[in-house]
Amino acid sequence: GTWTGTWPAGYGDSEYDYWSPLILDYNDTVWTGTATWASACVNVLRFMITHSARNKAMLDLILLERTLWNDLLNTIDANERINVVRAPADSAMVKLGFKDTINLDGCDITSAYGLTSNVGYGLRFDKIQLHSWQDKLVNVDFDKDLPSFSDRFALDAYGTQNVESPKFLAKLLSI
Repeated sequence: GTWTGTWPAGYGDSEYDYWSPLILDYNDTVWTGTATWASACVNVLRFMITHSARNKAMLDLILLERTLWNDLLNTIDANERINVVRAPADSAMVKLGFKDTINLDGCDITSAYGLTSNVGYGLRFDKIQLHSWQDKLVNVDFDKDLPSFSDRFALDAYGTQNVESPKFLAKLLSI
């Protein structure tokens, strides 16, 4: 497909948009004139939220690696809190028990352990399918360790994750 303007702004063929994930370089000087996540994080996240909604639905969650998360919190502490609030009680993440969540322009944002350093992801859960290769999504095995007289358990899950189209994902990184 073709596109007029600078994607994702502008307009063009649905084929062009359908196969194009939103990948944002947060260290580009276009955001604030300086090339750091800490100075650009709110602008970059707002751009991600706004332009991911071009598909008529908002991102459900933005996951940030802990360094990015910490810098975001430090940045919003220094700014007005009118635009960035702790996630409301009706937030899906809060309902699941994740209290370390903030909400920016209607999108939940939190940190995740184990993400690649200095990377973030925007997700739309209704466009992601999880297929289990087992009878159950998670198998649980319990065992008694007699020498230490303690309970042991193991969890395993085997499956694949499929995304309907790359356009329903977003990624933050330093290019």
